[in-house]
Amino acid sequence: MRFEISKKKMKQMLDPIGKVTSALSVLPILKNTLIQCEDDKLTMFATDLEVAIKKTVQCNVIETGELTVPARKLLEIVKSLPSDAVIYCSVEKDTQTMEIVSGDAKFQILGLSGEEFPQFPTVESEPVEIDLEALLAGLASVSFCAATDESRYFLNGVYFDCEDGRLVLTATDSRRLGLCETDIELSTDGVIVPNLACKAMQTAFADGGTGKIVIEETQLKLSNADTTLTTRLIEGEYPRYRDVIPTGNEIEYTLSTDEFLQVLKRMSPMENPKTKMVRLGFVDGVLTMQAETPQMGSAIEKITISNTANFKTAFDGSYLQEAAIHIPTSEMLMTFDGTPTSPGSPLAPCLLKPVGDAGLMFLCMPMRID
Repeated sequence: MRFEISKKKMKQMLDPIGKVTSALSVLPILKNTLIQCEDDKLTMFATDLEVAIKKTVQCNVIETGELTVPARKLLEIVKSLPSDAVIYCSVEKDTQTMEIVSGDAKFQILGLSGEEFPQFPTVESEPVEIDLEALLAGLASVSFCAATDESRYFLNGVYFDCEDGRLVLTATDSRRLGLCETDIELSTDGVIVPNLACKAMQTAFADGGTGKIVIEETQLKLSNADTTLTTRLIEGEYPRYRDVIPTGNEIEYTLSTDEFLQVLKRMSPMENPKTKMVRLGFVDGVLTMQAETPQMGSAIEKITISNTANFKTAFDGSYLQEAAIHIPTSEMLMTFDGTPTSPGSPLAPCLLKPVGDAGLMFLCMPMRID
């Protein structure tokens, strides 16, 4: 096997491949990417047996063949080369060694036979055409809210649901929740897509465009002209997310998204490292934000808000900060259950939403104030 390819193309292939391969896998072959050359096309495969990805690009194929090599090591080598580098790769069949040459640089990587590599999964159902940019934007908006605790495995992903014929994406770790209503027309009974697959999608399909999606009972397939990703779905019953979203929300504050975010960033060095607590005091059109670490110090700052209703509460500052980062509008809403004359409980959850966009929202659970 021999081929010639630009660094840019090679890196674009390896970036999503590296998301899927695991350096901790007990099976050596799963640390590798399968590389195949034929008909002026270079194809790379990777899988961890849960998520699988295949990418194909046009390149100068001098001799056909295949080999598996450590994916992350290959990516490190490619990243180290100059941006305009042209890479020449060749494989010695007898030693199963790949030689990589670019300019005066020469590398050799020991590989494994492609015969040991797992078969790429097949999905038979009819695909539905979707806007990849809309899907990736929705995933980026909410996926950070998903849990990473393996004891609650059914929360370790993004929930793909359908409301009124359109895709709704939800993620939660039980202390916060992100929800994005998309314009993607899709029919599904609700499936949980693993965190790893969601991250790989955002890398593999970063160019957007039109793609195709298939959702079956146990797996999902997403593809475009040169990339295919399949993933097993997480089994389990996802929480009834609409039931935990407050519907009263009579106390509503409008404030600058960027100003709120910058204050949170300035508060973070003084947040208690154990709790990350930031106290919020809404008094007469002013929001006072305060963070404190015992035996270290405190920080306090005020910003102007639109509502004069008086209310005090506290939240994990990192949760508020991450939500604000993903609000795309210059102004945002913070809403609580209660009335301006009869504020709700300090333990009432908070909804953060962009002004003028009812399809995106973040729910944060409060912290008890001593």
